[in-house]
Amino acid sequence: MVVSRLLLSIFFYNYCFILAVSSEPNRSNLSRLSPGLSTVEGPGVDGKRQPLPMEYFYVQLMNEGGEKFKGAIDESLLTIDFISSPESRVFVNKKIHYLREGLFAVRYRLHREVASLSISVKYNNQHIGDSPYTIGKALVDKCFCPERTVKQWLKDFKCPSSYRQVDDSLALYKSKGIKLSQLPVRLANEFSNTHGIHYSIVNNKLYGKTFGTITDFRAMSDMILTSMLNKAQLPDMEFIVQVSDWPQDKNDPKKEPFPFFSCCGSEYYRDIVWPQYDLMRHTVQAMDRVELDMMWLQQGLSLPWSERIPKAFFRGRDSNKVRLDFVSKYRKKTDLFNVTLD
Repeated sequence: MVVSRLLLSIFFYNYCFILAVSSEPNRSNLSRLSPGLSTVEGPGVDGKRQPLPMEYFYVQLMNEGGEKFKGAIDESLLTIDFISSPESRVFVNKKIHYLREGLFAVRYRLHREVASLSISVKYNNQHIGDSPYTIGKALVDKCFCPERTVKQWLKDFKCPSSYRQVDDSLALYKSKGIKLSQLPVRLANEFSNTHGIHYSIVNNKLYGKTFGTITDFRAMSDMILTSMLNKAQLPDMEFIVQVSDWPQDKNDPKKEPFPFFSCCGSEYYRDIVWPQYDLMRHTVQAMDRVELDMMWLQQGLSLPWSERIPKAFFRGRDSNKVRLDFVSKYRKKTDLFNVTLD
């Protein structure tokens, strides 16, 4: 289904990560690090696919027994070098984050195309895994290179064939279908106070018409859809995005469902949930205009649960009454809650 593949693509842009894996331990020489058994995995060292806004890969240090290395780690000894052939300067921004148990996350963003790129991954001056990794021609995220179908594009990144949330959201429409010609009329009559964009993709070009008065968030969805269209051939399609901080299509069995794409939902609504607008922006502009992307947040995983504070945490805008009531009720209970409005 066309919309299903679109959702898979957008969910991939925000959530699809490839984790390094370890082999079964043999319980010998567990205290010595093995560069040969250590692994480097992720799309950032695979040159046979289109670029991501931010590239990434994982380095898993292993001991000689084939287990994750749990000894002392000197983070400064992991070195990542970008080598161009013929030799020239590589314009790249890179970050290395130590997560836990010998696992590093490496993320980088190229700012200029490289004719032939290889990546050297070393720990204590010894190559890790199959380093150096030959990438070949390395494109930047802003390239216009829609050479693959969206199906092939998803396959290149080893994404799952489906996501449960996507399947559940679209199941209703698989049985009932969508009458596109009726949507503009229903939008005007039933959802006159809703704000959003009516999108069309025709010949791999994006068109959109806004409705309502809140249109600022269109920039985020435009951003991620344009980035996708630059890299893959999407089929012609139409869909409607609503940009309110609240779902719109109430789960009323007496009324026909309305296929809104929304950044929020609940069991009481039938909106098709896709990534929140800020997450889209932080994904496309990662290591460019923003730093707080999904990969950056993984640094917090290194803190053991036993050392974490047992409090509920919330930050958000004063966008609806539920948030106002929630913060008003719990902000004074500082022993269990850390909540405030931005």
